[in-house]
Amino acid sequence: EVDKCVRGTMALARRQAERMAMFGRGRIVLTASPEDRKAGLDTAVQFSTNAFLRAFAAKLNSQLSGSGVKVIALLPEPVADGGITDL
Repeated sequence: EVDKCVRGTMALARRQAERMAMFGRGRIVLTASPEDRKAGLDTAVQFSTNAFLRAFAAKLNSQLSGSGVKVIALLPEPVADGGITDL
């Protein structure tokens, strides 16, 4: 299941990175769904996907060093209990 979660992201990011590098500039932000606070069967898949995206973004950014293209991973985490009502 992790394969399904990352294959498309990886292919699209690599394709776009190549095109951006040809122009000498660009930014790629890889995002993942926020973590769910409750444990469940999908927790391992989500954590594995997030770990892969973090490592892939770092490696792709390293490979594109000097090309003008930057890659980052945005991996949001759940907010603490409460929210707007606490204001």
